[in-house]
Amino acid sequence: MTRLKLSPKEDPIGKQKPQRTDFPEGSWRIGTDGGYLIFRPSGEVFIGQSGKSLLAEKKSLVKGFKVLDSLGNEKPIVQDLGLLAGNIQSPETRVIQHIGDILRSSDDLAAERQIDQFASAMKATRKLLVSNRKMSNEHQRFVGAVQHLATKHRREPTKGEIADFMALNQDEVSKLSKANGFDWLPTNPPGRPKS
Repeated sequence: MTRLKLSPKEDPIGKQKPQRTDFPEGSWRIGTDGGYLIFRPSGEVFIGQSGKSLLAEKKSLVKGFKVLDSLGNEKPIVQDLGLLAGNIQSPETRVIQHIGDILRSSDDLAAERQIDQFASAMKATRKLLVSNRKMSNEHQRFVGAVQHLATKHRREPTKGEIADFMALNQDEVSKLSKANGFDWLPTNPPGRPKS
């Protein structure tokens, strides 16, 4: 495997420059630690995100639900509901215990608060489950647009192309690019400017 410029270099303003890595079977990867594209010889394009770029999508999905802590991690009840969705036969989870606490509560006001929290956690968990995602928010639409345009053009799409495809303005696409780890995408197409 031939690698070009293994570690990402920082420019003076702190934005990571995209690095290209070529693989012997003809595939190549371009991007940064936050977001990258992998082009396969077959024409397939894989998209990858990590770290902070995924936090923006998660926050967008559960907007309005109080289910993330200050660090952006899911609260334990949301994690347990996710586990329960995958395996309904697991009665040992805190979900059952939480329901029992609500049912045994002697304070009506406290029980109502717990019911509201539980309902909020259920709704948020449904949004977070991969099987229920249908490009329902702008971050998912952005990632889908990047993948579609990269596959179509066999190169990284420009922010202008993404803006046209998503019917957004450049500022909105720039914000989405940064939030999803793709702020390294070019503004203009490759080659000489058209006159």
